[in-house]
Amino acid sequence: MNSCCAVIFCGGRATRVQSTLGGLPKALIPLDTTPYLDGLLNLFRLSGIRKVVLCISPLTNAIEKHIGNGSRFNVEIRYSVDNGYVENAGALWAALRLVDTPLMLCVNGDTIVEIDF
Repeated sequence: MNSCCAVIFCGGRATRVQSTLGGLPKALIPLDTTPYLDGLLNLFRLSGIRKVVLCISPLTNAIEKHIGNGSRFNVEIRYSVDNGYVENAGALWAALRLVDTPLMLCVNGDTIVEIDF
């Protein structure tokens, strides 16, 4: 998995659940006591993925403040910032310039899935 970059979509507006988020982006909502995105980054690290592009927007810039450069997760984090009104395909198109691996794994930053690496 060292030749894989994970692209995480977490720049959405959260219009359907905005009133229950308390100002947090969905990716930072705690599951138990840990923000979802923290757990996802730890899962990627344990699976050997060391490069991650976070697709964020001005609406979710708290993610960059919380995650930083990724050093505490032992992964390299890059940020692709869009306007918050593009869908995943638009966010991916903008993020492609930051992907420098032959393999890419794209996931939503607000969806829990089981992945067998």
